Amino acid sequence: MKNVLLYLFVIPISLSAQKIDTLKFYSEAFNQERSIYIQTPANYKYASADVKFPVLYILEGQHDWFVEPCIQLVNSLQKTKEVPQMVIVVVPLEDRKAECNVDSLNGPDLPLHTFITKEVAKKLKTYRAEGYNTLVGHSFSASFALYSLIRSVDFYDAVFANSPLDALELLISELSKQPQKTLDKIYYSVGGADQSKDRYHHTAYSKLRNEFPDFFNNIHAFEATFSSPNAVPIVSMPNFLSECFTPFHNRYSEIAKVDMNYKLLNPPQKIENEISLILQASKLGNMNYPPEIADYNGIASRYLNSEFYEHALGIYLQAMEDYPNYYEFPSYAAEISIKLKPDTAKYLIQKAIELLNKFESNLPEKNEYIDQLNALLKKQ
Repeated sequence: MKNVLLYLFVIPISLSAQKIDTLKFYSEAFNQERSIYIQTPANYKYASADVKFPVLYILEGQHDWFVEPCIQLVNSLQKTKEVPQMVIVVVPLEDRKAECNVDSLNGPDLPLHTFITKEVAKKLKTYRAEGYNTLVGHSFSASFALYSLIRSVDFYDAVFANSPLDALELLISELSKQPQKTLDKIYYSVGGADQSKDRYHHTAYSKLRNEFPDFFNNIHAFEATFSSPNAVPIVSMPNFLSECFTPFHNRYSEIAKVDMNYKLLNPPQKIENEISLILQASKLGNMNYPPEIADYNGIASRYLNSEFYEHALGIYLQAMEDYPNYYEFPSYAAEISIKLKPDTAKYLIQKAIELLNKFESNLPEKNEYIDQLNALLKKQ
């Protein structure tokens, strides 16, 4: 198999189309019917029932100017593998000031807090969304985000507070008492100090930064110097997302390391050991999160390019366990198996055809791919 990189399909399947659901249900917290919008990730329909996805909650769902750029940023950063595939939950507010208003840190939880951490979280289990939660707010809802972290610190892995103002001294005073592992979850942004930018929020920020220097030195603070209030979240989100998910971006950096010519620096261990290393690195915080489709393809390609075909085959077979509905994995595995395991290749080709027919009805190249697979099957 020397000098053969076995890829049937030169046009990769598109993973850009995400599905958005509108979910309406009666909220006991609000004592009325409420709606949320749920965007499932591109990998969702291909993943097994055991694959759980992290969640990004975006407040202020009634504001297109805020929500749409945030979602677009996430989608773009997913394509560059800066952030993981996520379930995005957009939460509209009917009265943002009243629903986010923090009068005290004592007494019962605010209805919005209960709605997110109990009611919405329960609904999301049917979407396989649990285990790593990020909350994004702006202005009133940014203050609420800090409040919600205080009330349920273990529920959140990150909170993005863009230009908070309401009850800020109360919130920061309380958060200053928290351990560093809690402060590590806080991402705080503010706009420019000029009158034409974000002076009102920036003035409060500067005052509190002087009063609570240790707090601001121990969180993730970002000054969007040239931004006005409404631009702050759009400017800060790429920084926050990249910083927050750096461990995700780097988690397979030690697996099958290559040189500038994309050749393995060292011979790999047995495939069982290599897969074990991959599974050990498959974490997102405390959550088990397997390699994504692009991860599996990337790792397999590194073995292929150094002619470790059995290793590449092992990667694709492992990938089929996590993404059993994704036709390219059995098709790639079949190409490798033709020389290594011909009997296995026949099964894999048939599996790829089955998945194309079942899950890719809208794929323009579907019939062409099936013809190629059938031609390959006849040679077996």
